[in-house]
Amino acid sequence: MIERETKREIPDRPHYYGIEVEALGRSYFRIPNPVRQLQLLEMLAEHGTVTKDPIQGVMLNVPPTMAIVGECWFHEELDLETPLDLHDPIRYGMAILDELHEHGTPLAECARMGHALADRFADLLVPDEIVDRALDFSERAAGTRSTNGA
Repeated sequence: MIERETKREIPDRPHYYGIEVEALGRSYFRIPNPVRQLQLLEMLAEHGTVTKDPIQGVMLNVPPTMAIVGECWFHEELDLETPLDLHDPIRYGMAILDELHEHGTPLAECARMGHALADRFADLLVPDEIVDRALDFSERAAGTRSTNGA
């Protein structure tokens, strides 16, 4: 990591997102445009996996989440040394993980950053009201009818 000569100004806009990170302090990320968010979530789905073995899960899921961390990185005082590589997200994610590890960031914190960003993408792409409405099977909205006439 490279220490910035001047502290970066964090704009007061909703697409700048801060996370408290052990060894890094308050870390900010610039959330990309919605199309890029979808591409990054697609990359995560393509390269990540669900497994019963937690160690294997970390090995398979951390590299793509670290690629998301690297692409969104917008720390006030630290820049990443690893150049952005959109062609190989696994290799890029591993390089970001190595850089954060070298700086003293625990693996659990690295994973938490990546998952927090992926969750933030989902929150921005699908508003809570839509999720709540889709999951509310107990009551029908006033004036709506089911397809069977009920």
